[in-house]
Amino acid sequence: MARPRKLASEKRKRWDKLYVTDAERAEISAAAEAVDLSVSQYLIAKHRGERLHSARSDGALLQALSLTNARIATIASYIAQEASPLDAMLLHADLVAIERDVRHAVLPWAISISAKDEGDAS
Repeated sequence: MARPRKLASEKRKRWDKLYVTDAERAEISAAAEAVDLSVSQYLIAKHRGERLHSARSDGALLQALSLTNARIATIASYIAQEASPLDAMLLHADLVAIERDVRHAVLPWAISISAKDEGDAS
């Protein structure tokens, strides 16, 4: 089954009204490429006031996920051997640290969000 057609008001149309110097064009193109967007997507996102962040390399993400996997395996092994209230508290601290590491690797802007949330909780 085919996808339903967009409404005429939702269809994007070409708009050739942007006049820039070669230097401005290069700067805008480089900024769009840095966040892995087309120039058009970049300009629309900036107009909407969306926060844009530099793309992370696949290697950095794979390394972060690999380290996370190793830390989780270590914790799982520890839990199997020891089970006391103090161990549970230490486990919780380790899991929070893992969550922050993953959040920083995959969603670097989430660090500022979690800092605000922690400030609200106190």
